[in-house]
Amino acid sequence: MENFSSLYMWWLFGGLAAGFGIATFPMIYSVVFWSKRKNIGHNMAMFGGFGNLTAGVFSLLMMVVMNYTTLEIAYVLWLMLANVGTLMVIRLLPNSPYH
Repeated sequence: MENFSSLYMWWLFGGLAAGFGIATFPMIYSVVFWSKRKNIGHNMAMFGGFGNLTAGVFSLLMMVVMNYTTLEIAYVLWLMLANVGTLMVIRLLPNSPYH
């Protein structure tokens, strides 16, 4: 552990924090919000199976990106992707018709 620089430890902490940021609680709320009341349980189960797949696929893609670029560039690309996704949700997502 003494061979690691403090910058590496900060990047490691940032990656850990980003991983926790992919937590499912806010997304489950979104699934419940967009589901008809009779389908909420089914939709939550589907999210539990398929929804968590994105975190795994993204982790694999980050390893591929880091093979061709640096760690800093990979995280900047991740941040840009997250910002674009957030702006698309704000701009394009209408209110739920079910509640």
